[in-house]
Amino acid sequence: MIQGIYSALSALRAFGQRLGVTANNIANMDTEGFKKSKAVFEEASPYGVNVTIRKADRNTGVPSAFRGGNK
Repeated sequence: MIQGIYSALSALRAFGQRLGVTANNIANMDTEGFKKSKAVFEEASPYGVNVTIRKADRNTGVPSAFRGGNK
C-alpha cells in the first residue's frame, strides 16, 4: 500500500517538474540566446521516478510542439 502511494506521489512530482520546464520554455521562447530545456524521466529504485532537466542541443528557443503548424 505504501509503495503504491510513494509511486503515485513520485510521478506527480515528476510531472510537476516537467510542467515547470514546459512553462519556462514557453515564457522564454522569444528571449535572445535562450536554450530550451527538456525533462527526462528515469525509473527510480525500487519505486518511483527521477527527473533530469537538460538543456537542448540546438539553440532554437522554440519548443518543438510549437514548430511548424498554423494552429
